[in-house]
Amino acid sequence: MVGFLIGAVAGAVQFLALVRFARLITRSDTMMTAVLFGMLQFLIPLAALVGVAFLSKSYLLPAACGIVAVLVIGAFIKYVVFSRKGKGREEKDA
Repeated sequence: MVGFLIGAVAGAVQFLALVRFARLITRSDTMMTAVLFGMLQFLIPLAALVGVAFLSKSYLLPAACGIVAVLVIGAFIKYVVFSRKGKGREEKDA
């Protein structure tokens, strides 16, 4: 349970950094900041899993599952919210 919670927190931080990274890439006005957030995409799970490995090797799989679960659920929620916003705009335009 501890491993999953650590992974979930790391996944949430990574998801927020991923959303920020995607927003910066599409604007393309601050490339240095975008590169920083792009590098964080590799460093966040690495740091979380190395920290968990030092804590206990048996927590590695639940931590990895926590990271993946939060990323998938966060992406799904972001998609649903984004598609509902777009659906409202289409109804107003018609």
